[in-house]
Amino acid sequence: MQKNRANYIKIIFPIFLLFILFAVSSYFAQKYNDFLFSLATSQGNSLGIIFYVIITIVAVIIPPFSSAPLIPVAAGIWGFFGAAIFSIAGWVLGAMAAFLIARVYGVPLVSRITSIERIYEIQKSLSPRHIFWSAVLLRMIMPVDILSYALGLFGLIGWKEYLFATALGVTPFAFAFAYVGILSVLYQLVILLALAPLIAVWLWRAKR
Repeated sequence: MQKNRANYIKIIFPIFLLFILFAVSSYFAQKYNDFLFSLATSQGNSLGIIFYVIITIVAVIIPPFSSAPLIPVAAGIWGFFGAAIFSIAGWVLGAMAAFLIARVYGVPLVSRITSIERIYEIQKSLSPRHIFWSAVLLRMIMPVDILSYALGLFGLIGWKEYLFATALGVTPFAFAFAYVGILSVLYQLVILLALAPLIAVWLWRAKR
């Protein structure tokens, strides 16, 4: 019982911390929107976009970092739709990089980057007969990095299929996060409380 409780705390605490960082980022992004916009576009709008995408890619490759707290900033600068598209680009490219790293360099390098024990646990959740849809569904309940390394390591899916599965899996969350990022912190809190039961079920399913 105590072990299970400790495991749930290890899952819940990062999510709670991520929400706090997301809310704080939203507050400052909305308060200093004009300054952030001028800062991001001072050297050209394209450079700011490239910088954001690169940060997102690096955050995927090197866990446990997450680019999610930057989404409200991106939404404030480029709008809800732009933030979603650029986040998708970063997540997909980062996922492909992690996938290829695992495929090319194998366990010796992957074990230095992330938990190899968690990767072997994920292997048990993969269905070789329905690997594409397994990848899509697991993409919705697992961090981008850990699943990318797992699928790249075990060679159960080709890179083209994985590219499409990743894009399909992260797109709904990219648009949802970008939209929530432009709302006030109060509304974000209301949404979190409303979704708390679903989050609890999601955590339970992810743990299983």
